[in-house]
Amino acid sequence: MKNFIIWGALVLIAYFGADIVEKGQALNSVTPWPGLGWLLWIALFLFVWHWLLRPVFSFIALKNAANCTDKERVKAVLRYLKHLPKNDALRVQWIPKCQNALVGNNKQEQRDFLVRFSEEDTRTRAASEMITKYSLGAGVAVVFSRNNMVDGIIMLVTQGKLVVELARLAGYKPSPVFNALCFSWILANSVLNALFVQNATAVAGDMAATAIGEMLMSPEEIGADFAGTKFCSFTISTLLEALVAASTVYVTGHIFLRKLQLEHAPNEKGRLQELIALRRQARKELGREILKSTPRLLKAAANRVDKTIMSAWHAFWGNGDEAPDEDAPLDKAS
Repeated sequence: MKNFIIWGALVLIAYFGADIVEKGQALNSVTPWPGLGWLLWIALFLFVWHWLLRPVFSFIALKNAANCTDKERVKAVLRYLKHLPKNDALRVQWIPKCQNALVGNNKQEQRDFLVRFSEEDTRTRAASEMITKYSLGAGVAVVFSRNNMVDGIIMLVTQGKLVVELARLAGYKPSPVFNALCFSWILANSVLNALFVQNATAVAGDMAATAIGEMLMSPEEIGADFAGTKFCSFTISTLLEALVAASTVYVTGHIFLRKLQLEHAPNEKGRLQELIALRRQARKELGREILKSTPRLLKAAANRVDKTIMSAWHAFWGNGDEAPDEDAPLDKAS
C-alpha cells in the first residue's frame, strides 16, 4: 500500500511536471530577470507539499489500528488536547493527566487513562465538524472552478486530506485492505464527479428552470423568460452540483470515521442501507448549510447570466458596442 501511494504520486507529478516546467520557462523569458517562473514553481511546490505530499507521508507514518500501542493513542489524545483553546475545560483538566500517563510509561496506567478519557472524549464531535467543513469547502470549490478536470482534482485532494486528518486525530489508521478500498473509492468518485456531475446538474437545472418557467410565465413574457430561465437554471444546477460534491465528501468522511471507531454506526441491515442513510443525512445537513450560502451563489449566478446575455448580444449584433438604430439616417457612402 505504501509503495502504491508513493509511486502513484510520483507518476502524477512526472506527468504534469513537463507542462509546468515549460510554463515556468515561458514566464521567465517575459522579464529580463527570471523571476515569474520561479515564483510559479515555488507556489506549485508549496501547494503540492501542503495538499498532497505532506498528508501522504503523515498517513504512511501512522500505524495500523492492530499495531497501534496505547502509548501512541495517548499521544494522539495529547496532540488533540493541545489544539483546543487554552481556556477549554477539557484541555485544562486532561493535559496534566495525559502527560503523567506518558511520563510513567506504565502500560496499565495508559490503558486506564484511555478508558477514563473515552467518557469525555469530544473527538467525535470535532471530527464531525471537520467533515462538514471539508464537505462545504469541496461544494463551494467545485461550483467556482467551472472546469471538469479541476473538479476531479478538488474532490480527490479534499477527500484524501480529510481522511488523513481523521486518521491523525485518532492516532492510527485502519487495516491496509480498508485503506486500499477507501482510496480506490476516493479515486473512483472523483473521476465520476469530473466526468458527469457538472453536465448532469446543468441538464437537471435546465429541466427544472423550464418547468418552473412554464408554470409561472405566459408566452407573452418571452423576453423576461430568457433572463429568468437562465438565472433559475444556473442557480438550480449550482446548488445541485455543490450538494452532490459536498455529500460525496461527507459520506467518505463518516465511513472512514466509523472504521476508526470514533463514531458508532447505526444498526442498519447492511452496508448499502448504511450508505443510503448517510446520503440522506448528508443532503439534510449540508442542504441547510448550502442554502445559507445561497446569496453568494446567487451573485455568482447573476454574473454568469450577465456574461451569457452579453455574449448573445455580441453574437447577434457583432463587435459593435451598440445595436444599430433603425431610425438613424443611412451613411452617405451607401
